[in-house]
Amino acid sequence: PINYNDVDLCIRLYKMGLYNVIRNDAVLCHHESLSRGNDRLRKETRTRLKQELNYLYKKHPDFCRKDPFYSINLTGKKPTFEPNANYPYEDMEAPSKCREYKGAEVKEITEAVRIKIDTILYTDTIVHMEGWSYVMHADNACYKRELILQDISGKVAGLRLSVFPKYRKDVEMQFQDEKNIGLAGFVCHIPIEKLKENTKYIIGIMASARFSRQKLYNEAEKMLDTTGEL
Repeated sequence: PINYNDVDLCIRLYKMGLYNVIRNDAVLCHHESLSRGNDRLRKETRTRLKQELNYLYKKHPDFCRKDPFYSINLTGKKPTFEPNANYPYEDMEAPSKCREYKGAEVKEITEAVRIKIDTILYTDTIVHMEGWSYVMHADNACYKRELILQDISGKVAGLRLSVFPKYRKDVEMQFQDEKNIGLAGFVCHIPIEKLKENTKYIIGIMASARFSRQKLYNEAEKMLDTTGEL
């Protein structure tokens, strides 16, 4: 297999009664998949990646989704080591609702809604995107947010995705004059099969008023680039 050789080695050593020792004084730079590219960006390599993961667990069934050195009290569905709380956005296997977007609802970009993208992380099945947004000088409880992805070249149909709200105390403290801004944070799990290869997507946020037809739209500085790492 091409992938998971390092994991297989560690499991075999563990079964022999040996352990890996961390040396914090040693520094190594690992350029992940530098020679062959990101395996999660092409359909054929994603299929191979999944097959090889299944083979790894078939070879070592006792380690399927189990790590003897990782506490069950810590979440296994986030890229950070946090307490195992059952928030919807922490389920890395739960994709956001996704449909095609043709741009008819966006009239113009407005600074009335702000957006910042903090994290973009590729997994086997989704692209995990995390950030925050809010409508300025308005009650944010009155707005529903959706993430909009549009091909910068205009050749590929856009995507409209639901987001999971996330409490962001840092944003709340920074913008104390804004109303109901605590849930300004959002997480979006973009199904990786919905993305086109070698495409740069503009990342936008649409805030739709719950009690009127008002729709506000703005774009983030960061882009989603499926040709490689951002």
